[in-house]
Amino acid sequence: MSEYSFKHKDCLVRVDRSTQVLSVEVNERETRLRPRDCNRLAFRSNDDREAIPLFSFHSGPFEPSPAPTIAEEVSGKTVPLMAFAYKAKRFNDWLYGTLDRSAFLSDSPVLGRQALVSQLRVALDDTADRVDLKAMLCAAEYLGGGSDLSHLPGELRLRVKQALKEFEAKPLVSRLIGFYSASESLRRLFQHDRMLQQPLDRNAAQVLRDAITQAQLLNAYRWHLQANEQLTGQFAVPSVMAELSPENQYALFPPSRAPETDLIKQLYGNVPIPDDFCLLDEVIVRVKGGRLDLSPAEDDGWYLRELYALEALLNPSCDRLRVGPKYGETLEQLFKGLMSLARETHIKQLESPYAGGAMLNLAIMPHLRLEPVPRYYERMAHNYGWLLDGLVELWGESALTREVRNRNDQPTCILDSLTEMQALFSGAAALCREDLGFPTPPMDAVGCMSRGQARKFLSNWKHEPDLLADCRMMVPLYHDVMRKKTRVSVVCGVLSQKISVQFEQKPQVQITDATGRSVNTDITWLSSAYTSVYPVQFECDVSDVLDRETFQNLADQHPVPSELKAVLKAL
Repeated sequence: MSEYSFKHKDCLVRVDRSTQVLSVEVNERETRLRPRDCNRLAFRSNDDREAIPLFSFHSGPFEPSPAPTIAEEVSGKTVPLMAFAYKAKRFNDWLYGTLDRSAFLSDSPVLGRQALVSQLRVALDDTADRVDLKAMLCAAEYLGGGSDLSHLPGELRLRVKQALKEFEAKPLVSRLIGFYSASESLRRLFQHDRMLQQPLDRNAAQVLRDAITQAQLLNAYRWHLQANEQLTGQFAVPSVMAELSPENQYALFPPSRAPETDLIKQLYGNVPIPDDFCLLDEVIVRVKGGRLDLSPAEDDGWYLRELYALEALLNPSCDRLRVGPKYGETLEQLFKGLMSLARETHIKQLESPYAGGAMLNLAIMPHLRLEPVPRYYERMAHNYGWLLDGLVELWGESALTREVRNRNDQPTCILDSLTEMQALFSGAAALCREDLGFPTPPMDAVGCMSRGQARKFLSNWKHEPDLLADCRMMVPLYHDVMRKKTRVSVVCGVLSQKISVQFEQKPQVQITDATGRSVNTDITWLSSAYTSVYPVQFECDVSDVLDRETFQNLADQHPVPSELKAVLKAL
């Protein structure tokens, strides 16, 4: 409901938010130096320390070192959107890894990718026009944990070793990124699948197509293609089962498209990339200008649907909310950081392109339990509902109710976990709209459960294991052929800003005494404040893409973003 009440002296105050409109802006004067940065400056007194304002990406005299975890950076009662977003990020990594490993190891409704590739290799004969394809499949099997190469015939063994050498020479393709470096089984499936994303000409595609059909692997192969498109997105190149023509390239397991990679290929596919070009800034300009549409079509996958949820950060104003320009910049920074984190989750399947003070009688202030971007929470809830329906249809309910270990090593199942995440974001959207004063629709049992899930998170979010995890990472965007460098998006931690919320249009207030009679009194209308947390993100060109652990160790040694960026560029 849009009404709330509280006691003031002996009276009951009812505030009806159905008429209110809030304005939100960054309060730079209330943002101060973090304790962890104090040892970098010499202070004459505590007064000096309190007088130094925090540098932000807007302006300021001091560049702070970001916190590696969200829990370290937060204060106040209003829950920042970043807390919901990073909980979702950690869940998404776990869910994607669990499903990917199940599909790889035959723990799925069809033959697993590992076994499918093994049977496809056996189905290929040893004729000269097939030896390179067989070498590619043998190399993938080896990377995926298969037996050593000693049992292979001499010529084939040499071809496999050459294929492995060429694969390792392409770090943008072969280097482990994200959660895939967390375990040996994930490392193996990452490199196995990346090997099989390499482009093939029409003749090679025809050979594999015929072998898949003759070995009766077509149903399983098509299932895996559908699973990859569902979990990430439409393919960047056709599979070997597509209509074949001499002009196109194909792949056995094609990588998926992404708006940012389509954009860099469109702008600088065959021309030099300007020194000052920033891909994610260009994405924001085009989305806000209506030249890049992130809304998903029916056949688009999970990744674009995640970006569509994030697009709400670029257009946050609504009927009951006005966003100031500096808070809008904070949300843009949040968009870039969360887009980078989403890309990291899907990185194995995504295409890696090459391109160029007095006492008050009665005070009322805005009341927000969570950061006010309702469309983001609504779209995230819709995404999890869409994903749940699609997985049930493709995998079957029995596969999704099988016991697995979650990211905190507790027993769960995918069906229950997805339902909980959908409820969390659905409940968050309802509470957010309630705080803003939107009409509250009638609640059914599902709505009550969703609100309960959200309230549970709000009451204990600072102690969530997901928010104690290190969020720092780098993820490749594209490879610059001219410079022989890889452009990466880096999240080097999180920072907070004080956000001021004011009434642009006031709510209606009714005051009654203990007998129920109306009471007239002066009301002082105040602003309220909360802390917004955003990822500190930048782009830079590197010679080597680092895995999570290596990058985080480097970031520990260089906690200031500008210093870290200089070190990365020099590697």
